[in-house]
Formats: sequence, C-alpha cells, structure tokens
Amino acid sequence: MLPMTSPALTVVLPTDTTDSIRTVLECLRRQPDARRIEVVLVTPDPARVQKGLVDPGDFAAIRVVEVPSLSPLGPARAAGIRAATAPLVFLGETHSYPQAGWLKCLLETFATGDWDAVACGMTNANPGSLTSWAGFLADYGRWIPTLPAGPIDEAPLYNAVYRREVLLALDPRLDGLLSHGDGLRIALQSKGCRAGLAPGMRLAHLNVDRPPAALRERLLAGILIGSQRAGRWPLWRRFLYAAAFPLIALVLCRRILPGYRSACRAGGVPLGTFPLILGLQSARAFGEFLGYLGWGRTRHQTEMDDFEIRKLDHCVRSPA
Repeated sequence: MLPMTSPALTVVLPTDTTDSIRTVLECLRRQPDARRIEVVLVTPDPARVQKGLVDPGDFAAIRVVEVPSLSPLGPARAAGIRAATAPLVFLGETHSYPQAGWLKCLLETFATGDWDAVACGMTNANPGSLTSWAGFLADYGRWIPTLPAGPIDEAPLYNAVYRREVLLALDPRLDGLLSHGDGLRIALQSKGCRAGLAPGMRLAHLNVDRPPAALRERLLAGILIGSQRAGRWPLWRRFLYAAAFPLIALVLCRRILPGYRSACRAGGVPLGTFPLILGLQSARAFGEFLGYLGWGRTRHQTEMDDFEIRKLDHCVRSPA
C-alpha cells in the first residue's frame, strides 16, 4: 500500500488479475493530481493481484480487498465501497478508461453542484465496428458527451460517481442493488437523490464487437434484469410485462433516441447502426421475458460476469 494522503475519490475496480485493469490504472495515473485518487481493487485472489502491482504509481493509496467470488459482481462492488475512505466513489470497470481532464471535471462538478450521483460523458473506446457502436449506444446513449449537462433521471449503475454516504445508507441491501436491474435507481429516487450528467467527465467504454457475442450479452442482461424484477414484483405484474415483451425493445430504443440523434449529428456513427440497436434491444427484451417467467439461472449470472470482467476477450478490436 502506498502512503495515504487524503483522497477525494475512491475508484472501485473488481478484477481477476492486474492485467485486466492495467490500462485503467494507466489512465488514472495520467490524471493531473492523481494523488487524490484511492484505488480499491476487489478480487478473489489478492496475492495474484498484489504481485502484479509492480508500479502502483502516484495514487493516494491502493487497497486490495478479498471477496469469495466476482460472480455476482454486486457484492464485490459493495465490498469495495465499504472499504473506500474517500467521500466520492466511482464504480469502474476493467474496460472503461478515464480520458484527459476526467478527474478535474469530476471534482469541479461535485464542488459546484448538489449531486448525489453523476454520470460520465461516455465515448466509444473501439469505434471501428458497427456492432460496437450499436452496443455502445444501446447501453450508454443517454449519457454521451454531446448531450447537455445538468439533471437527469438516473445515472448508469456502473461508470458513475456516487457520494459514498448515500450508498452506505442503503446497507444491507447494497449487494443486491449493485447487481443488474433498476433496484439502485429506485432506491435512490425514493430518497430524493439528485443525479446529473457531466459531459466533460469523459470515459471511453469498450464494447463487444462480435455480433453473436453482442447478442448473447444482451440476452443475458435481459434475463438478469427480468429475474431481479421478478424477485420483487407480484405475479400479475411479471406476467403482464412478459406478455408485453415485444414492446420493450421499442421502449428501450425510444429512451436512447435523443442520444443517438446527438451522436449522429456529431459524426462517426456508421449507417445501419439503429437497426442493429433494435436487434440488440430485441434480444434484451426476450431475455427479460425469460427472466419474468423465472427461467434465470446462476450460470447466466456467471456468464454475464465473464463479459463484464473480461470484455476484451469478446472483442476483435482493442481500445482506440
């Protein structure tokens, strides 16, 4: 562990190896004033991760937190939050890369606004593929940097910054709320928490660019979301949403339409992206249908977590 200063931000990164987060750490290290960042690495194999930290860099501290497993990821992220010491917590991923000026914008945003959660301005880390663009906009089309700064309905579950005290107030439900689904959004909104978008806080996200893998990832996401909702919804509501699943893809596409149009105006989005977005969202909608009917299994969670931790294994192109 490096000597402790007084961190302003804790970056929580679940990982299996140091190699999986080497690029993320380098992006953080290049941030001016990086000594204000505390890094919390959550892993089932601390010895392996610590051995790989040959050059920790100029952070406030690097902590390694042991968990039994990275699947499901919700409890792993919650363990990282509980170990954090900074007032702000960024829930990072092995495949999301802070860009130049990210930390400066982050600190300024929280210093000048009364936010409980702030979404980054998301960019595409591997933009050379139609499938990558479709997956990126399907996931993050509501939080791209060409959209205006200010209040939003919700921040994404991951790749967002939260006030640590707000998250800790949700214990002991935090493990489940940090898994796939809308549980965290509902919990925060019920407490009147405010979310904002900071377009200048740019974060490049790597996306699956192999079409079969992209469809599988979307199906798994739908199964997990449907299963989580099924656990708290009455039977009549589960069956109602299952019956209406063909409409879910249209609702999902409608949500990202402003961001899609904004991205197209900015340039770089390939022709034919929107039909593929519709295809991906249809796969997610069918997954939700399966989840609502109780067909979700532990293996679906395990497979999805593999996508999350080892995203690069499912990509043809590396980050640009």
